[in-house]
Amino acid sequence: MVSVKVFVKDGCSKCPAARAVAVNLIKEGYNVDEYCMETAEGLAEGFYYGVLSTPTMLVVGRDEKPLASWRGVVPPLEDVKSAITAS
Repeated sequence: MVSVKVFVKDGCSKCPAARAVAVNLIKEGYNVDEYCMETAEGLAEGFYYGVLSTPTMLVVGRDEKPLASWRGVVPPLEDVKSAITAS
């Protein structure tokens, strides 16, 4: 199943907007996982996906490979939904 992974960090000025996109996706029934880059779990997951900046949002396929990514920016909700449906 396709899912969205959101990587955030406390104190990041763009991360609240990224969280808002994630909340809207959840409300619409999409599978979304959020990771804080200040925790061991978040760092491990971030390392796996090469996350170097926050916010980072990834659309990930069944094989756990990114199908679309936005790094250091907040994507429009419609862009994320389009990436999910295109996969």
